[in-house]
Amino acid sequence: MIPPKRVSLSAESLFGFDADTVKPEGRMALDKFARDLAGATFDSIRVEGHTDRLGSNAYNQKQPEQRAAAVKNHLVTSARLDGAKISAVGKGDTQPVTRLQDRKTVRASSASPRSWTACLQPDRRVDVEVIGTR
Repeated sequence: MIPPKRVSLSAESLFGFDADTVKPEGRMALDKFARDLAGATFDSIRVEGHTDRLGSNAYNQKQPEQRAAAVKNHLVTSARLDGAKISAVGKGDTQPVTRLQDRKTVRASSASPRSWTACLQPDRRVDVEVIGTR
């Protein structure tokens, strides 16, 4: 058994703004990830979609779910991974990676939406965890 491999992919590298269709450079990143799994037997792959705290609760839950499903779909259709072993869930904005002091720095320097969007970018991501053997 190998330790779980966890990869965090920026939502901006996978998707366009406010979109849930994997863009070409995102497909390339997912294809590379799948090639890295070559030779491994995996028990499970968990795809988690995350977002920042901007937006309504409903939107912040729906978009990460759709993005996680899009990543799973790509891994199944393009990389030919076993879909029965892949779960896709949306975590919404419940697990941010930005810290409160990051947000305070932005608030003190500027209140523009662009600065908030940039500050919270790390929270918008897709995490993929693989459990298996090599």
